[in-house]
Amino acid sequence: MDRCLTGGHGHTLPETWVSAVPTMFCPNRLSGGWPGLRARRLCPLKGYLQWETITLITITRRLAGELRVVFRQALNLWSRGPVPAISFATGPDGMRARATSGDAAVEYHAAGDHPVEQIAVPFELLGDCQARKDDPVRLEVRDHRHVVAQWRDGSVPQILQYDAAEPVDAGEFPRLPKQLAENPPEILTALRDASETTDPESARYALGCVQLQGASGRLVATDGRQLLVETGFQLPWDEDVLVPKSRIFGCRELSQDEPVRIGKTDKWLAVSTGPWKIFLALNQEGRFPDADHHIRPAESAVARFEVCPADAEFLAKSLPRLPGDDEYNLPVTVDLNGQAAATGSCTVAFAIFPFSRPSRRTGRLSLDPLDRAVPRGAERT
Repeated sequence: MDRCLTGGHGHTLPETWVSAVPTMFCPNRLSGGWPGLRARRLCPLKGYLQWETITLITITRRLAGELRVVFRQALNLWSRGPVPAISFATGPDGMRARATSGDAAVEYHAAGDHPVEQIAVPFELLGDCQARKDDPVRLEVRDHRHVVAQWRDGSVPQILQYDAAEPVDAGEFPRLPKQLAENPPEILTALRDASETTDPESARYALGCVQLQGASGRLVATDGRQLLVETGFQLPWDEDVLVPKSRIFGCRELSQDEPVRIGKTDKWLAVSTGPWKIFLALNQEGRFPDADHHIRPAESAVARFEVCPADAEFLAKSLPRLPGDDEYNLPVTVDLNGQAAATGSCTVAFAIFPFSRPSRRTGRLSLDPLDRAVPRGAERT
């Protein structure tokens, strides 16, 4: 805002004096200080010395970097694509930073008591001022058309001016559903793994989505070649819903040791953890294959491959290096004939280890395809 109060009894000052008047900031003692601040600036206007009330919001350089990473991954932003504005708002309940795209929205909330202010800045500002430091960055609105960011890089002052952006409409921003279920932090890892087991190019089925089955508490994902099912989660709805894959669940800036609350509205999946709230638009028209149809009961298996923890650790390190001629999703075969051999298809490279309990049957089982090589003769005894 730019309300002006005439000072100095309205006397006209010489132009030389007016131009020499310094800018002075007088913080309001009732403003609560940082990060929301309402200040008054002594400024010349039409030959008069006047007080101008300005809008200030302060963040840290470290927070600017965290916001940039989370917003980029949640909103699936690319360097050459369109980027949204970032809206900062302060009030009695704290400071909020929001950004939204067509199919995702993110909010960061820091508790506090501040004056009611709002500033919208271009996304590039976050990249300009980010650092792994807690130095303050002061955001100031000037004449409703520009935003000025000020901070210090060591002992050197930095001042950049940007065109003001349109703020996020608070009325259209998604809201948390009334019913949220609390889950352990491991659900973020499960959602990350599920997002990596998708195929956005699929046309017949919505394989670019992750299915969340409310009744069974399962996460299901497939790319048409491999199937991932993770169970044991609390989902506060009964039906199955689809959400597009997202990179946000692998983001290190999200807390990995706090509970994760999850819920949904008619249009959005809501995930809340720590100071972050993430909203992903539901895919309400896509079809998804029936995972239970492809998971056969154990009794129907012609062979069974049991792996002890030590062998599982060895496989996790060795299988990704089996040969594959750089072909995507090339199969790897496991021969069960008293000992287990995992073999790639283009060379004789293989990994052998003894069974802790020999199999009673000989059979062949195809594992998830791999496309890297292990040194020949790699063997575990």
